[in-house]
Amino acid sequence: MARQESHHDAPEPPADVDDLVELSRLLVSVAYRSLEAPEQAVPLPQFRALTVLSRHGPCTAGGLAEALDQVGSTVTRMCDRLVAAGLVTRHNRPDNRREVEIDVTKAGRRLVDQVLAARAAEFEQMLGRMRPASRAALAKVLPELLAAADEHLPDSRARWAV
Repeated sequence: MARQESHHDAPEPPADVDDLVELSRLLVSVAYRSLEAPEQAVPLPQFRALTVLSRHGPCTAGGLAEALDQVGSTVTRMCDRLVAAGLVTRHNRPDNRREVEIDVTKAGRRLVDQVLAARAAEFEQMLGRMRPASRAALAKVLPELLAAADEHLPDSRARWAV
């Protein structure tokens, strides 16, 4: 089978970039596996909504749609499913009856905590296989990488709630 020529002329990325691409694949894999940890597993888009509500508190459907970078109708349907599952509540705001406020329930918060705990446990197992000096070096450089990511894509960690 012939190799496609479209990428043939593209320069090879530096080794550290290749390593970060591989790391991103690993992180996504761990994130998806952790969604299966709780008794009441939810799809990634619903988990993102629960995470935003857990971290930032109640908001309108429009505010949640903006935080998730989704259209309002998509968020409304998602919230219908989350309400039916007992993971969020929806109430009219007392100060403005035309606005609906969405909030995470205790069960929804517990689900977020379970997913994040499963993720942390898997990372702990991986880090436990590293030499202590390498783990310490990684711990020292990770905050710098996160700061560089925040500079590159401001607000990205707040907006991408996985």
